[in-house]
Amino acid sequence: MTAAAGGSRVFMSAPATARRMTEAASRFLATLDQSRLSAASFAFTDNGAAMAADERERLVKLIRLYVDRTAEEVASAQLQRIEQAGLESITFAWAGGSEPGQPHYYAIEGPTFVIEYDKTQDGANHIHSVLRDFTDDWGEDLLAAHYAQAHRASAGTAV
Repeated sequence: MTAAAGGSRVFMSAPATARRMTEAASRFLATLDQSRLSAASFAFTDNGAAMAADERERLVKLIRLYVDRTAEEVASAQLQRIEQAGLESITFAWAGGSEPGQPHYYAIEGPTFVIEYDKTQDGANHIHSVLRDFTDDWGEDLLAAHYAQAHRASAGTAV
């Protein structure tokens, strides 16, 4: 199920899609030095604690997993905007456990977009994800609106 306002898309994923998102994130994490997950975030570029070539390749694949969930022409335009804004400015941030079944959250952010993946509710058995395009957006925070509407009873229980 997808809800959209402007360029924002909130994915309430079917189990198979949620599994692919989790597996793609796991493959990306497998390329990282696990000690880096304790950092608040790290950059795509080749300076400081930047990502290695294989990490960058896996991160682009993870981004494509979100982008490619839309119609081909929309996905192509979205990926072009992301690339034109500069892959070197993309950051990845992680919070939570790195073992299967542990609650976790990640965000991938570039100048024109943010992707968020939240698997912290219901014993890490419930996933929310969003791809937000800052350049084609009405400014509505759909994920926050969904939490407020659908998860009122569990407010304050997130990691």
